[in-house]
Amino acid sequence: MIENLIKLLGFNIIANLILIIGLPLVSNFYTPQVYGSFAVLASLISVVSPIICLRYDLAIPLGRTERGLKTLFYLSLLSCIMLSLIALVIFFVLDYFFPIYDENIYSATDIIFVFLIILLNGFLSSYSFLKVGEGNFTSIGASKFFGSSFLVSLQVILSKIGLLGLLMAQLFSAAVQILLLHYDKIFRKEKISYSNEKISFSEIKSTASEYIEYPKISTPAQLMNLLCSFLPLWYITSVFGLEWAGLYAITSKLILGPFDILNKTLYDILYGRLSKIIDINERSRVSFLVLKFIRRMVLPIFLTILIFVFPLYRVLFNEEWLDGEIFLAIHLAVACSGLMVLPLSGPLIQIFRVQSMSFKFQTILFILRFSGLYCGYLIDSNILYPLFGYALGTLVSHMYLSFWVYRKSASKNELIRNFLEYSLLLSVILFITWFWTSSGYETYNNVFSILIFIFIAMYLIRIKDEIIFTYNQLKLL
Repeated sequence: MIENLIKLLGFNIIANLILIIGLPLVSNFYTPQVYGSFAVLASLISVVSPIICLRYDLAIPLGRTERGLKTLFYLSLLSCIMLSLIALVIFFVLDYFFPIYDENIYSATDIIFVFLIILLNGFLSSYSFLKVGEGNFTSIGASKFFGSSFLVSLQVILSKIGLLGLLMAQLFSAAVQILLLHYDKIFRKEKISYSNEKISFSEIKSTASEYIEYPKISTPAQLMNLLCSFLPLWYITSVFGLEWAGLYAITSKLILGPFDILNKTLYDILYGRLSKIIDINERSRVSFLVLKFIRRMVLPIFLTILIFVFPLYRVLFNEEWLDGEIFLAIHLAVACSGLMVLPLSGPLIQIFRVQSMSFKFQTILFILRFSGLYCGYLIDSNILYPLFGYALGTLVSHMYLSFWVYRKSASKNELIRNFLEYSLLLSVILFITWFWTSSGYETYNNVFSILIFIFIAMYLIRIKDEIIFTYNQLKLL
């Protein structure tokens, strides 16, 4: 398992470096206001894309046979096409009677591109999960690498047409990734060939009924999660305008983007590995080892990024983007909190077929995030207080989810001790984030950086043997 993880992670790190390096480059060609306009459309794409297949794409790796994989794959593609066409027709019919979008900012062409991107994202997700089911992680990583390269290049090349250029870059990037996954023989060590036996529509229909919990429970749960993920962006857009929305969006991509890819990488590997483990005790052992390893590494990751990201942001971005640095620490806290639980909770929910747990968590997440955002706004209309409240709500929600994950992966004796250790770690991250943001970053200096480096070194020395032992255990899997 560890070899597949390193291989896929290597591709994803390179892909992320391209995106991160590309952000300051792209910021030179677009104003915060144009990027804010794009961010609003991108948020709608991000909300709809993961549910456009009715979440049947998630079930693809559970088709343990060749025929099972193919049937779920076709079901996912069919759902994506039908839902995209229905959504497009409904949108323009409603817009004819009740104007939905501001024609001073967006055009009909922009909206059509949004729907095309959603359609291709659904195809891309279906192909990606098919490769997870095959265990073909190299192709997934390679497609992300080339997709990132195309995305950044096209954003720069098409910058003269503004918002439409950003949308076209997104569309062609998804198309390139789909083509690479479809014709992926270049990246395979062994050729995986499927039989030419056709899958009947009645078989696809039967499979849809068998996995009905995905559209019935997982889809609304995911929709709720995505809606509350973009609450801060929509709040900032409505209260502070598109310029601040652009600043929030680009810092979000800078911090959350790499973590999202890392989470997805871990998710793909763990889902592919754990779905093939029949023995419950072995599955729990593997899950616990992964949790332990990630938990040990999160604090050094958080502190290292924290002290490097601010000077880098000031160097790489021009003056009109510098106000965005106030969002960096909050994004980082949310990202590290998610890293400790999301890569494992997703696969366990799919394997145990407990979509109700996903819906319950997303409901709690939505309530706490919205409450945190609103309470922060009541305390002070300053842009930081609502966002910190949102982050606090997210961390508390992750604590609830982590308790469920520990119940599935740890013994009764280890459950309380490990959960308390996890909660303490989250509290430390939250305190540092509050101290860092409320001080206006005045604490940032060379002495402070040196002290953090000393702490990280002492921490790693203290847990070195434990990390090596856990890593070696994972390597055997």
